[in-house]
Amino acid sequence: MSVASATSPSPPPTRDVLRIVLFGMPAAGKTSLLGALGQAAQLQEHLLHGRLVDSSNGLAELQHRLYDDLPRRTAEEVVPYPVVFQPFSQEPSGAPEHEKLAGMLVDCDGRVANDLLLHGGDLDDRDSEGTLAHEILAADTLVLVIDASASPTDLDAAFEEFGRFLRLLEHGRGERSDVGGLPAFLVLTKCDLLAKPGDSLAEWIDQIEERKRAVGTRFRAFLDRQSKTDAPLHFGRIDLHLWATAVKRPALAGAPARPREPYGVAELFRQCLETAQIFRRRRWRSRRRLLWTTASIMTVVLLMSALTGALLLGRQPARQSQLSAEIEAYRLRDGRAAEIRLAGPKARLQKKINELAAFEYDAGFPDLPVNDQNYVRDRLQELRAYTAFSEKVRKTRPIADARTDQDLHDIEQRLHDAEVPSAFARDWTRTEAVQERDGKIRDLAAMRRAVDKVEDWYRTRQREGNRLWLFDGRKTSGANTPISWTSWLTDVASLIQDGQKPPFPTDDKVPGAGGVTDAAVLGFDRVAEARTQWEEVRHNLERVRDVSLALGVATDASRPAPLQIPSPPRFTVADAARRSEELRQAYPQFQKEFTLRGLPEAILGEVRAAARESYDHAIAAGREVVLQHLRDAAPGSDETPARWRALAGWLEHPSDLESWRVLVLVLSRLQEPTPEEPVPALAAFIQESQFKLEIERWTLELPDDLKLRPAGEVLIYHAATNPDGPALKLAPAGESQRDAQRHVSSYVFRAIGPSSLTYRPGESFAAALAMKDAENRDWVLSWVVGRSAVYQFEHVLREPLLHRKDQSLQDGKPEKEVIVTIAPATGVPRIPDLVPIVRLSDR
Repeated sequence: MSVASATSPSPPPTRDVLRIVLFGMPAAGKTSLLGALGQAAQLQEHLLHGRLVDSSNGLAELQHRLYDDLPRRTAEEVVPYPVVFQPFSQEPSGAPEHEKLAGMLVDCDGRVANDLLLHGGDLDDRDSEGTLAHEILAADTLVLVIDASASPTDLDAAFEEFGRFLRLLEHGRGERSDVGGLPAFLVLTKCDLLAKPGDSLAEWIDQIEERKRAVGTRFRAFLDRQSKTDAPLHFGRIDLHLWATAVKRPALAGAPARPREPYGVAELFRQCLETAQIFRRRRWRSRRRLLWTTASIMTVVLLMSALTGALLLGRQPARQSQLSAEIEAYRLRDGRAAEIRLAGPKARLQKKINELAAFEYDAGFPDLPVNDQNYVRDRLQELRAYTAFSEKVRKTRPIADARTDQDLHDIEQRLHDAEVPSAFARDWTRTEAVQERDGKIRDLAAMRRAVDKVEDWYRTRQREGNRLWLFDGRKTSGANTPISWTSWLTDVASLIQDGQKPPFPTDDKVPGAGGVTDAAVLGFDRVAEARTQWEEVRHNLERVRDVSLALGVATDASRPAPLQIPSPPRFTVADAARRSEELRQAYPQFQKEFTLRGLPEAILGEVRAAARESYDHAIAAGREVVLQHLRDAAPGSDETPARWRALAGWLEHPSDLESWRVLVLVLSRLQEPTPEEPVPALAAFIQESQFKLEIERWTLELPDDLKLRPAGEVLIYHAATNPDGPALKLAPAGESQRDAQRHVSSYVFRAIGPSSLTYRPGESFAAALAMKDAENRDWVLSWVVGRSAVYQFEHVLREPLLHRKDQSLQDGKPEKEVIVTIAPATGVPRIPDLVPIVRLSDR
């Protein structure tokens, strides 16, 4: 369309206010996008590269509703939100006032937008103040909003409507002879919905980029198909950009959801403001030229051709000369080497991109010499490619955050995926981004070497620790070989001391791995596992060492042996307080660590034997205290059940046995996994009013040295059951069995008739078995000896007296090597360890 036939342009909007219009279908996310901008203005000024002032507090209201789950649909056809943007200054003194940008963000009702999309008429039909059509035609930047999570069918439908709308908009702007290159951003919203369960941050970003590529490809293909059916436009062309946003960050692998942190929103609106400002300048320059030309025609009709020619011939070279000078000035300060012209932070590079883009958008650009045009386009192409490459390198996960080999592999893969475009491969070799990428690849190799080294260091000490813990040297020499505790303790001390000096301190840097510290290496999963396993082995060694030293099985001049208890009178209950305190000081973890569970098989025998010997000595001292309390319980020298029951009150809180009980309980645990504590056992025992005894089988072991054999039945006497004879009888059952290795013979007797009886404290109880010697002389084994006259059923659990049949019991000889085993095992109750040999008259 020629200038002469063009209609007068509509009155321009206020020059100082940049108008950014959001347009889209219902529920596409337009209003939420503005609410997210309010959030970004508070939390992400570093991404906005400036401060955004919400002049009407409208964005703050949208922000509140969005992030406090109070959504509200825009009900008005258009809703303006005035803002002021203060870019961060590049100068130390700060930005001057005139660099502030006044903007108007215009939201719309999606239903009105839908109606406009379906309307096939001219936008001028609706071009009246306060309408969406008016705002679109007055826009400096247009934001087309589309739901990124929509189905392909819905996307195609939206593309068709957007394509028809954009073509309609281009025609409407062309009819007004509006300047070409209106910035339009096709914005994908709700990108948080693209995240899949278990996705990492990088994988989510990849999902977004893939959706951008797919949407961009489909939309451009649609526009290309549409353009083939329409005539070319001379004015009003639209410059389309693609963007992706989310009003919140989803939950990702290794990171919780961040529901109040927008993604891509700050960067989008920063770009919108920058492109709007560039477009506004171009639009006003174009309109000034158009108005000036129209006024010239109206005032000087006869000289129109000459003046127009003069204008075209005079102003164009001047503008060309000015634009060429600006490009030449840019070229001079840009630097020839890539590492210089591409140096600096992202903001600096983006500023250069904006400057070059302004050259390319300038109306005089097509008339510049080809060399100047090629220079601008080449530098723009390089800057955009470099910023994309640099962003990939920058977004690569820090090596120090890697915890697994897969993490390192993923980082390496992403670094290799960040390829330098072949056109720039030679020039970019020394640029910051390429150097950073290559440095990270070297750091990866150094990290792997460090991880292997430290893991092997811990594994070596773990293997040596296991060898010491299992006492492999003893296995080699034979199971009965005594343990060389002195040598073992020396080896353990040396290994533990060596294990406290890892290959490097945790605050140092890994050699050759840039900023990666040794702490990152120690946090690597293989290293952490090896370290934990070594620490477990070290703990096991320390436990064996402490148990053996405390019992006196092993000796060390610097460590006491409080659990090595001598026999009375060298040890009394009064000595227990000192020893228990010594135990707490030297072995503070003894309550938890000093048990039989988890000790190596090689030392169990020695530990049990040492603990049993000390336990017996401690029990002997405790019995003396019990005997004294029994003597004090009642006057006279008669041992009675009542006298025993009188100890119940003292046994509830025996303060004189407090420290002694600590020692005895530890010694008990070093013999049995779940031992019975002596004091409670005695307290419960003396409260019993009767005991059931059951003897079904009696097994007798006789040493060969006695040269005796049974000559009758086992007779058990209990006058309360049968005052005239034996209460129970057990007859021989089967042949004897001889154990040649132990030099003993076993004889089994089984009950004849009744096998059980009830025993009450204080009743008499005994057993006897007739014997014959080699000369056929008569002997008797009598079970009549026990610690207490009140609990005589213990007699059958102790050693018998051997005497001639015609001798009295006083002439009998105790036979400790004669062993009786009664079945069932619980048939005769066990007398508590604390029951003393009762002699009440001895004071």
